[in-house]
Amino acid sequence: MRPDRFVDKVAFITGGGQGMGQQLAIDMAKEGARVVVVDIDVQGLEETRTLLEEQNSDYLIIECDISDDVQVAKAIGKTIGKYSRLDILVNNAGLLRNATIEETTNDLIDKTIDINIKGILYAIREVTPIMKRQSYGRIVNVSSITGYLQRDRPTCSHDKDDVLLGRCEERCDGREDSSEATWYCEGHVQSDDVLILG
Repeated sequence: MRPDRFVDKVAFITGGGQGMGQQLAIDMAKEGARVVVVDIDVQGLEETRTLLEEQNSDYLIIECDISDDVQVAKAIGKTIGKYSRLDILVNNAGLLRNATIEETTNDLIDKTIDINIKGILYAIREVTPIMKRQSYGRIVNVSSITGYLQRDRPTCSHDKDDVLLGRCEERCDGREDSSEATWYCEGHVQSDDVLILG
């Protein structure tokens, strides 16, 4: 760990109330970042707040439903209001449900698309002009290894994997301004969603 890796950088992390998002917030703060932790789970946000307080981090906690474009815009506006910049967007939040296509309800389809696809695009849309103005930005989209490993058992959650694997190796519109996007595929992380699946 390098305590100065993210000094003077502002990181906006979705799904930061538990699991990998929470750990990313803690670790990036340890390495000097000012972290903005976003989640719909108020209790999870308070847990993250406590952990960040314990290490004297510079942070901002925002309750936000990323499937709501207005809430996403307001959350990013609050970030700029406090820090005047946003350097790193981590699109970590995602809905995980272990249902086959045949088992998938209309409600699950809507929720999955709203969170796993629209939520990512809303955040990217909001931060892109900010990063262009700064001539710097990094967008990290978190996908899942299931996009590779479970093609024999397609599920609704693969939509996020397909979108990210198919598109996010490309640079942002602002690539001439040193802004870029990337993705990585996580393995199984012991989060509340994974524990529910057994």
